Amino acid sequence: MRKFRETSKGRLIRPAVFILFALALAAGLAQFSGVNVSANHPVYLEGNCDSPVPGTTLVAPGTCGDFDGDGRIGTAEDTD
Repeated sequence: MRKFRETSKGRLIRPAVFILFALALAAGLAQFSGVNVSANHPVYLEGNCDSPVPGTTLVAPGTCGDFDGDGRIGTAEDTD
């Protein structure tokens, strides 16, 4: 009976399959063992105004969904 010789291809595939399996297992564990995160206060979304025109970014302070009172809503809040 001849002893089976491992090819160089076989030596490379086994660790690659093991690493791929380990990464898939780690990703699955991370996905299903997440921590419940929630705010213990209301979270306001600024920029929910369709008046005067949709896409408006500057409004009177404190109106039209401007909850922090700076007069900026929508994309203007991104640089606030």
